[in-house]
Amino acid sequence: MVVWVQPTNTTKRIVTTTLLGIAMLTTLFRLRTRIRTRRFWLDDVWAIVALLFSIMLLVAMWLRTIPSSSRETLIICYWILSFGFISTLWASRMSVIFSVVRVIPHDNRSKLRKITNCLAAIFAVFWIGLMIQVANVCGANKSWYKFAKPQCRLGDGVAAFELTSDVFADVTLAILPIVLTRNSLVPAAQRKMLYVIFAASLLTTIASIVHAIFLIGPSGSLEGTAAHARPPPLSLSPTPVFSLHPSIGPSTRTRTLTLCHTPTTTPFTPLAKRDRLTGPRVWMALKRMTRNPLARLRGS
Repeated sequence: MVVWVQPTNTTKRIVTTTLLGIAMLTTLFRLRTRIRTRRFWLDDVWAIVALLFSIMLLVAMWLRTIPSSSRETLIICYWILSFGFISTLWASRMSVIFSVVRVIPHDNRSKLRKITNCLAAIFAVFWIGLMIQVANVCGANKSWYKFAKPQCRLGDGVAAFELTSDVFADVTLAILPIVLTRNSLVPAAQRKMLYVIFAASLLTTIASIVHAIFLIGPSGSLEGTAAHARPPPLSLSPTPVFSLHPSIGPSTRTRTLTLCHTPTTTPFTPLAKRDRLTGPRVWMALKRMTRNPLARLRGS
């Protein structure tokens, strides 16, 4: 017989606040770095969306764990937690997939970029579909409103749909980096970011399986704790991690020239062997320009 341990309110607060806090701080640092270096793009927009939903998630969790909270407050907080969890998770995945789009070379955009854009659309369908399913299950039967601690039992159907969509999304995000690195479609300096995406996708898949088990099982508190703990460390954090150090994120030898469209970058390709015979002065000048992208941009 399986004994389901019920976490205390203190445990929920510590776990959720710690993980969400780390994710929020790294996301803010990532956004600050991207804006300062003028490399802000769609993946950063989705990171902001995930950040906003994670703030809602954290506030609702604290209100729900206050012993003196009224029944109405507990019910409202549960709805916020349910939709906030789903939105944080899928907005983080949207940020990750657009981070992959960002590093795809332009000579492969006709294929890989179309594939990744289609995957982003599929993610959006899963996102909306899961929210509709949760609203339908919990809204059709409101008997859980009368519980001492109101919490909807989502059941096997929601668990199956969530697990299927999670595994599809995480496996997809794990395969894309493998394709890009195996075919040498991205520079070596940008492969570290893809490795982080691959590792994060595998970890998120494991956490998704655990969360689905708690959905099916009788422990609603464990399901809620697993839901709170999953998006921050495994879905929200990998995206800002790319910007914590230049050697992890996209190469610093490219400069984003637009905000609303696909980034137009100015690549700095290495000199061919025949170009090295033009004289030491020319070689040194080109080498200095490669080290300082702004000097080349001003010269152009």
